Amino acid sequence: MGEAARVYGPPFLAWVALIGRLAIYRVRDPAEDRSKRLVLTYLGALAISFTLQAPGCYEAAGDLLGIPNAAKPLSHWTVLVAAWAARNLLVWMREGGEPVRLSWRLRFLVAGSVVGTGVLFLLADTPVNDVRYNALYGAEPLVLEYWLAYLVGLMPALLDLARLSWVNLCDAERPAVRLRLWMSTVGVVAIIAYHVHKGMFFLSRRFDLPYSNTFTAVMDKYLTLVAFVLVLLSASLPRLRVSGDGAVAGWLHRFTTYQRLRPLWLALYRANPQIALSPPRSALLERLDPRDIDLRLYRRVVEIRDGRLALRPYLDPDAEARIRARAVEEGKTGHQLDAAVEAEVLAAGLRARSAGEPPPNGPPHAAIHGGRDLDSDTEFLARVADAYAATRSARPRGGTSARSR
Repeated sequence: MGEAARVYGPPFLAWVALIGRLAIYRVRDPAEDRSKRLVLTYLGALAISFTLQAPGCYEAAGDLLGIPNAAKPLSHWTVLVAAWAARNLLVWMREGGEPVRLSWRLRFLVAGSVVGTGVLFLLADTPVNDVRYNALYGAEPLVLEYWLAYLVGLMPALLDLARLSWVNLCDAERPAVRLRLWMSTVGVVAIIAYHVHKGMFFLSRRFDLPYSNTFTAVMDKYLTLVAFVLVLLSASLPRLRVSGDGAVAGWLHRFTTYQRLRPLWLALYRANPQIALSPPRSALLERLDPRDIDLRLYRRVVEIRDGRLALRPYLDPDAEARIRARAVEEGKTGHQLDAAVEAEVLAAGLRARSAGEPPPNGPPHAAIHGGRDLDSDTEFLARVADAYAATRSARPRGGTSARSR
């Protein structure tokens, strides 16, 4: 069981991370779209590479292509793609601006590495299609040269990744960001150590130099597992914008508030889709997406206020007076009273607009209730959303608008 987890755990985690990103993927602006494409490229390349290195898939790739050990260069080329995509993502995050593109020198370096590894792989005498390629052919001519050609394209990206992760870690203040960068830094350093170790292993096999078999076994089995798990986790964890004491509790409160606002926001969006920058997703996907909750909550509050503004012609002040009197009779006071009245006024306005009723005569708006700042207004709208959801569940189907009562 432990060996199966070591072998198949990394590809499983990589595919879960990739599918999770794809499930919550949506474009907000061109800049964010560029960063998400880099993340998807990075995760997708790692998922393919890990899958090709799994024993059954490794042998199947060689059999399918008719080239023994074809999975070896294919997995290495996808690692090159992943490493440079991750490096470009960190460069873009730190410097911003235009999309990051490799200089012609780096492109030449990577292209030379790909061509060199391909040629050396085809020239090397490795006829048996076996996942134990390194142990079987470590002493063969051109295998060491293959590894060195691979490192020519990979090491610059890894060294840049380690440097950028460390620099960003030193600058980061938020605990969640620091955690991600710690995992990224340690993971990349471990990957660099593994590739240096593997170069020394091939060197020792080629020239019959002493090199500990026990050390090799430990490095091969556990270093890559720890390294890639850390790197995958750093890429997969949500970017929680939290800091200070009670950070987790504060984030949970904002996330819960964001979900509470959904019924009211969705009703206003359906009445006026122009209020939202992005169309709604399913409730399940929204609950599975914990990223950027501060920004998303702020936007939801603003869009609810925009939706109310667009609904002003249908908000009847006379209806509001009747609704308020009835709520007072029911014993509601303070914030509870204002939230309940606002919810019913909005529900009546939405029904009137949906039914095509003409706007009422007189002042074309009802009184505006809310908080004095963003936090208090967010809490008020959350109460309104709760009351609105309760009103909808209690109202029988085919109910009449408040204006007709």
